[in-house]
Amino acid sequence: MADQMLLSLGSAATAGAVAAGYERVADLTDWLNRRTGDGIARRMKSVGMDVTVLPAWLRLWRGLTLATFLGWWFFAQSPPLAVSLAFLVQQLGPLWFDVRVEARRKLVNEQTANAARKLAGQVRVGMPFGEALQAVAAESPAPLGLSLRRATQQLDQGKSVRDALADLRQNLRTDAIALLTSALLVASESGGKLADLLDKISLSLDEFQRVQRKRESDTASGRLMVRIMAVFPVGFFAFFYGTAPDQFDKVLTTLPGQLVLATAIVLTYVSIRWARHILARKG
Repeated sequence: MADQMLLSLGSAATAGAVAAGYERVADLTDWLNRRTGDGIARRMKSVGMDVTVLPAWLRLWRGLTLATFLGWWFFAQSPPLAVSLAFLVQQLGPLWFDVRVEARRKLVNEQTANAARKLAGQVRVGMPFGEALQAVAAESPAPLGLSLRRATQQLDQGKSVRDALADLRQNLRTDAIALLTSALLVASESGGKLADLLDKISLSLDEFQRVQRKRESDTASGRLMVRIMAVFPVGFFAFFYGTAPDQFDKVLTTLPGQLVLATAIVLTYVSIRWARHILARKG
């Protein structure tokens, strides 16, 4: 009877310790997610992306980082690879979000140029600005279309053009939207021919898109080299494993081999980030 009681108490104590440890880890993860997630959320909101699922993605990312570290340290018995691979997973999370944000920003800028041309055509045939904006909003796809439809709803509810355009600029903080809303605000306050102004805006946005495409074309070969640089180590080690699996196993199971692999992983990541930084400055 006493042994059963001690066993029950021991089990309860173990469960309590595990629960307390899990709660501490969960609190630490939430704190880290808030520090990292605030910046990611701001960038996502600036291009109209939904951030409601961001906390779940951040927890999954942290969990994957921790699982990578524990798996390679305890199960694969490779501390150097555990540290390097966990570092790699940790760094790839924000990079993935940044790639999605930049793709969304590019899409919004392209949609804004098309919307400006359509808006100029509607105003030129004599349609009032509010109705022209409503017609363009109905034809525009997401994400720009959603923000334009929100602006037209605000105008229907009695909000001023200035306030509606200010909200549109706040919801989509891109260069094209800033140019469009600033010009429309000046036109609404100072008067003038709105159709001619919209034509000039659409031409400016088209020129902006042309410059962006030229920059992408100029850096296309560099971006291709960065992708090759990222894929080459994986292909090399796959070829090494396929041609000499015994030697590859020795690399994975010995400390010098693990240190070489870990160093290669870190150096490859650093070189890729350096190359991306150089391409971004050129672009």
